Amino acid sequence: FLHRFSIHTELGYFYDKVRIDNLSSGQQTIRTSGLGDLAINFRYMPVKTFRPVSVLLVSAGFRLPIGDFDEEIDGITIPISLQPSSGALKYNFSAFYSIKPGDSRFGINSFFLYETSKTIKKGYLIYRYGDYMQFSVAGTYSVTKNLGATLNAKVEWRNNDTRENDMEVKSTGSTAVYVN
Repeated sequence: FLHRFSIHTELGYFYDKVRIDNLSSGQQTIRTSGLGDLAINFRYMPVKTFRPVSVLLVSAGFRLPIGDFDEEIDGITIPISLQPSSGALKYNFSAFYSIKPGDSRFGINSFFLYETSKTIKKGYLIYRYGDYMQFSVAGTYSVTKNLGATLNAKVEWRNNDTRENDMEVKSTGSTAVYVN
């Protein structure tokens, strides 16, 4: 039973995070670096079979904003999008399922992720990142023992971020579709 549990962690470091703005007065470069967020996920595999080959993996976890979130240049706080850390505690849930029936050359897998964020309340800043969802489904085909092909479709949704008084940040939020 316990062999189906695992803990996964992730920690990033931005060596050189850069944004270049083209202004009428010339180019402005904003740079920062530092630790990002620490992710900790608890995973459980309730299904793992060999005939047919199938796996179901569920995961829940959080991201701790341990990195720098108050970077400044000449006394001015740099934009949120350039801070090494998100500055917010985030929670996530995901599920992955894969199956390859019997001796078939075909297989199918899918992935779902949901992430939500706590509100950042730091000094004058009140900010909440929009909820994020991702769903993908893929088909695989084994051409030979050592060569395979995959077709994957993925959709990502991100709700608008909000500021104080639940005011939506209009330049945020998106829907994206990918086919690989």
